[in-house]
Amino acid sequence: MTESQNRPIPEEMKVALNEWDRKAARLSRLYALLGALSVSCSLFVATFVGTDEALTGSIRVVAFVGTASLAWIGTFNMGGKAHALRSAWRILNAACIRYKYEASYTFEELHAQYVAGESLLGVITIPEPSPKH
Repeated sequence: MTESQNRPIPEEMKVALNEWDRKAARLSRLYALLGALSVSCSLFVATFVGTDEALTGSIRVVAFVGTASLAWIGTFNMGGKAHALRSAWRILNAACIRYKYEASYTFEELHAQYVAGESLLGVITIPEPSPKH
C-alpha cells in the first residue's frame, strides 16, 4: 500500500454494500428455512403415510408444502443468488477498503469494482421445463 489516508466512501457505494449484505443474509435465511421445511415435510410424509396416526388430508397438505418449498428453491436458484450477492459484496467491500486507505486507488477503480459486483447479480431467470419423452 502507498500513503495511508482515510477518505470517506461515496454514499452510493455504502448504500450498495448495505443492500447487498442485507439481501444476501435474508436470501440465505430463506434458503435454509425452505430447505429445512422441505426436509421436515418429507420426513413427516415418510413417517405417517399409510398409518392412521396422521389427520385425514394432512399427508397431502404436508406433501404439497414440502414440494412447494423445494420448487421455490430450485426455480429461483436461491442458493446461487445468495452466493452471487455475497460475492458482489466481497468485491465492493475490498474495493471500498482500498479506496478509503490507499491514496492511489481512484474512484474509477472503485466504480469498476462496483460494476463487476453488479454484473454478478444478473437477473432472476426461470429455467424452462425439460421436454418429456
